[in-house]
Amino acid sequence: MLKHRFRLFLLVSVFLLFVAGCGPTKADVIDQLVSKEENVLHMHMFSNSRDWDDEVNEVLNSEPALVEHIPHVTVHTEEKKLKWLEVLGLEAKRPVIVIFDHEQMVYHTSEPEQLREYAKTLD
Repeated sequence: MLKHRFRLFLLVSVFLLFVAGCGPTKADVIDQLVSKEENVLHMHMFSNSRDWDDEVNEVLNSEPALVEHIPHVTVHTEEKKLKWLEVLGLEAKRPVIVIFDHEQMVYHTSEPEQLREYAKTLD
């Protein structure tokens, strides 16, 4: 009986270690977020606020350089996606904007107005 309990304990322990170690890797997250085209940026907004999303869109659409270079915007509202921010070395909280080229994260901010400064670097 004791042997059976030990085996069960060992099996459960191995399973828990396996599940705990199954989080996304940085490479996995980057692969999900990068632009699929060279010289094209992809912006990701981690948000659950419609007002904040609207503020970001207003800034984005008012800056020609942003419109030209960022044709793809994805909004992530799911709680589980916050883990992606953590994996990228960012604080796992909303709202935040992250921008990727075809290889890596090139910019991040929580302030929509700061996108105007980033736009100046694109020209």
